[in-house]
Amino acid sequence: MRLPAFAFLAFVVVGFGAEVKPFKWSGDLNVPDPTSVSFDEAGNAYVASTTRRKVGDLDIREHRVWIPDDVGLTSPAEKLAFYQRELAPGKMKTARGSLKDHNKDGSVDWKDLTFHQERIYKLTDTDRDGVADKLTVFAEGFNSPVSGIAAGVLYFDGWVYVTAIPDVWRLKDTDGDGVADVKEVIATGFGGHIAYAGHDMHGLRLGPDGRIYWTVGDKGGNVTSKEGRRFFFAHEGAVLRCEPDGSGFEVFAHGIRNTQEIAFDAFGNVIGVDNDGDQPKERERLMYLLEGSDSGWRNQHQYQAVESRWMKENMWMPKGAADQPLSITPPIANYSDGPAGFLFEPGHALDGDLRGHFILDQFPKGKMDAFTLVPDHDTFRQEKLRVINDGLMGIGMTWAPDGRAYFADWIGGYPLDGKGAVWRFDVAPNIDKTSEQFLSKPFSVAIPKDELLSLLGHRDQRVRVNASIRLHRLGAWSEMSDLALKPDSERFARIHAIWGYGMGVRLGKVADVTASLALLDDADTEIRVQALKILSEAKPSQVLSGKVGAQLAHKDLRVRTQAGISLAKLGGKVPFIAFLQDAEADLRLPWLRHGLVSGLAGTQSAEDLLAFAQKKTGAEAVFATLALARQKSPLLGKLLQHANLEVVTEAARAIHDDEGIPAAQTALAAAFGQSNLPFHAARRALNANLRQGDEAAFGRILGWALAQPAGAPLRSDALNVLLTFDQPPVLDLVDGTAKQYTARDKSAISRVLMTRQDELLALQKPNERAAVLELMVKYELDLPFPILLALAEDLKAAPAVRLQTLRLLGRKSIEPVAVIRTLRSAAGEGNPSEVRIEAVGQLFLRDVSAAMEVARQIIDSKSAKIPEKQAVVAALRGRADVASARLLQELADRLAARKLDPGLKLDVFVLARESSSEAVVAALKTYLAVGPKGGLKMASPELPYELLTDGGDAARGKAIINGHLGANCIACHRVDSDEGSEVGPTLRQVGGLRTKAELAESLVEPSAKIVQGYGIETIVLKDGTSLAGSVLKESAKTLELRLPDGKTQKVAVATVASRTPPVSIMPPMLGILSPAEIRDVVAYLSGLKPKAPKAKAEKAKK
Repeated sequence: MRLPAFAFLAFVVVGFGAEVKPFKWSGDLNVPDPTSVSFDEAGNAYVASTTRRKVGDLDIREHRVWIPDDVGLTSPAEKLAFYQRELAPGKMKTARGSLKDHNKDGSVDWKDLTFHQERIYKLTDTDRDGVADKLTVFAEGFNSPVSGIAAGVLYFDGWVYVTAIPDVWRLKDTDGDGVADVKEVIATGFGGHIAYAGHDMHGLRLGPDGRIYWTVGDKGGNVTSKEGRRFFFAHEGAVLRCEPDGSGFEVFAHGIRNTQEIAFDAFGNVIGVDNDGDQPKERERLMYLLEGSDSGWRNQHQYQAVESRWMKENMWMPKGAADQPLSITPPIANYSDGPAGFLFEPGHALDGDLRGHFILDQFPKGKMDAFTLVPDHDTFRQEKLRVINDGLMGIGMTWAPDGRAYFADWIGGYPLDGKGAVWRFDVAPNIDKTSEQFLSKPFSVAIPKDELLSLLGHRDQRVRVNASIRLHRLGAWSEMSDLALKPDSERFARIHAIWGYGMGVRLGKVADVTASLALLDDADTEIRVQALKILSEAKPSQVLSGKVGAQLAHKDLRVRTQAGISLAKLGGKVPFIAFLQDAEADLRLPWLRHGLVSGLAGTQSAEDLLAFAQKKTGAEAVFATLALARQKSPLLGKLLQHANLEVVTEAARAIHDDEGIPAAQTALAAAFGQSNLPFHAARRALNANLRQGDEAAFGRILGWALAQPAGAPLRSDALNVLLTFDQPPVLDLVDGTAKQYTARDKSAISRVLMTRQDELLALQKPNERAAVLELMVKYELDLPFPILLALAEDLKAAPAVRLQTLRLLGRKSIEPVAVIRTLRSAAGEGNPSEVRIEAVGQLFLRDVSAAMEVARQIIDSKSAKIPEKQAVVAALRGRADVASARLLQELADRLAARKLDPGLKLDVFVLARESSSEAVVAALKTYLAVGPKGGLKMASPELPYELLTDGGDAARGKAIINGHLGANCIACHRVDSDEGSEVGPTLRQVGGLRTKAELAESLVEPSAKIVQGYGIETIVLKDGTSLAGSVLKESAKTLELRLPDGKTQKVAVATVASRTPPVSIMPPMLGILSPAEIRDVVAYLSGLKPKAPKAKAEKAKK
């Protein structure tokens, strides 16, 4: 949610000291809603464009009722079956969110998901004046019921690659008419989840190893490669790769949320910036992605929010955070807001201060950052971070043969508006023309081998990569091997020669790699690292594994890391002890740890790892455990009583989380209750018993809970697990995965509880005692009637205890007079609100006369709280008795006469609209007849604003701000302390700046009132010039305008012919939120006010 009065305007933010100069390369052409861009050798651009976002490719935030089903989906085929079931013609009666009757066939159904098509546009600068002047449709379609958006595009060697869930396509124009006539799917099976809009498949890149790389967000994948290998990563995002023809598909790294684009540094290291999970205090992450690494994110974490492993176990934080799993590689740093387009300066394009920098577009913040990465132990350290341009909403980024960077501009923010542009930015005044001359030649143009070998050391990374691919196609593997083996050759020439040689190794063209093994003895550690990479894809042999294993003894951490990763693929026999130098130190270096664990898992048998773990108590045992976890070995169940608590915790995580290890689940459940079980292991063991679901598991939990002292960790959790034991939630309590359970025997549970009832009732801690009473209500146990009456009327008892007591009492059919007396007492003044509300509800079920008497007392009381009065109104819903109808009539009359408590207006209004009483309907008409002329300002044709300003619940409002999927407020705003994002302005003190009425209006009508500087305007000058931007300052004579390129321009008022009102990019919240939810948000925001300054201490008297 973005409040317009304080909303950011992503692409018109002022740029201070911009280091790059954006130029609108698309000129006067409109490029509708572009997502990504790529260039061919001739300088033509291919732009992926979407029309499907949210309307054809649905957003789960608009269909929250589907969340449990969606989390359980594992493939596009399952998603299609779900759509055809849930969106069968005639089943959905009205539109919901962006899902409408798009095809106008009179039905909102799954066929409407196929109406909108994606397009790939081709932009050409026909007159070579540096500005595109022709736009044509190169390809369109990509609109199956489960198709995502066309979010990635890459031109390579005559083919245009496109990512559009569930497929990766390659397209070609073979007849030169500018339209693709060959369309091939080279990989499929991506995007089994509906999930969030924008979590698509994108970021197509040509890797330095000649493969095609791309990313998919946490819609996941379930892919069978061309070779028949299955890759299951259904609930997480990933970095993916394959050969240009689609063969050799692999998951390179996984556990990401939504990394839009990756970049390769000069040494081929994969770097990305991942979006955060929109949780309080959480931040986006700068990622160093190693082959096979897991960054920890899973799709279901989104819906668990702060209860997810992601938040509870600090997976989003850099290394060293408490409770962080040792199985993941954490971020280098928490950094950025809304990362999107991402590039690495390839060595010549950006002269001066930007040489060798990474460049990141932040969407929709509109900032472009630059930074460098410096080696730091087994990872990198971010340095020289700064904003190099402010103001353009850039997303997909690319380099063109002319040496300049280009990016797509999705003008106007997230909503589709059919507008967009392609920009370039220039820095280097003297771009190296040799790059352009070489990169402008198609692969079909022959270039002499010697010339190509000389280009392997070119200053431009793109030239080096292109030359190595050409040499590979010429079969020049021996020449590249010879060059790589010469220590006096230029470093980058050797590295790219290794990569080119590696293409032949990988594709089986080089059978004997014996000569290249000498690279593993090179004095340059980077040469060793790159040699280890390409040798990992050679034909496995014990000799090769031995040579690679010897690198584990090297002092360089990158060499050791890559040796482990390579051994994971090669296998073979390498002694366990060869992997570790200082085991404890190695364990605390996450990227090195990943490499070593990978190698151990690939070279050690499960039995040997178990034996090693059982013999050791230190870090060596943890390494063995992590390797067993990587192997998914059931033998982990034998380590749950290990003396090393990290061993126990990591074993429990591996057994329990995600798909887990089913064969070891029983061992994990049995471990619950053992002494000194670490917290995160105990939490999973407790949950394993809930999953197990039999009488023994219930008894184990109950016995453990009763044996713990009051307030012991997990005791309340255990009691709550017992409450859900008969029918566990679909979304797992610990890891959030979707699970289906058959209903369990409540009578058997009741029998077990009855054997320990006295012990349960002896618990005294209020929240635990309340849980016990709730258990008794749930499983229909009984308490002596006098005890129930006494507890219900005991003003000293905790409200939660009394609440559950009243619910137990509600089941009693004996002594009705006594029960009604007790309920009247509990409903009286002086009782906590929750107790009064429960008592009133029960009175309406037992004795209408008594209920109405109490209800009127509450409604007319000056001391009764608003929630109590609202509960009385809610209790009238659906009642047809005369007394209830009379009270509703009186309340409606008070509303019409403007004499109703402001906090009740919305409740009475909604109830009155449901009424069929002519008198109530007449009162409602009288109320609305006042209209705007009478001061009744309308939020919608039949919803006055005044209904949204009072009576809200601030706690519920805070929960909406922090957790409502549709509103998604903290994705853009920092609210209350450190919660939220810095994309938009902080709302910490908004309650001191705006009235409740203003807050309500800014939620419902975002463009009604916009603070100066935060709205888009179009200004037409008298000479015909049109300017778009944000007015920062305004006087009688001058306007100061902030332009899309970040610059400011002063405009004389006298020269202005017309100007449009400022427009906010925030969508109206009414429809996303209900009127009651808006009222709650207003209640919360209105309470965010500046803290009163502390009074100065009185000076001490002398």
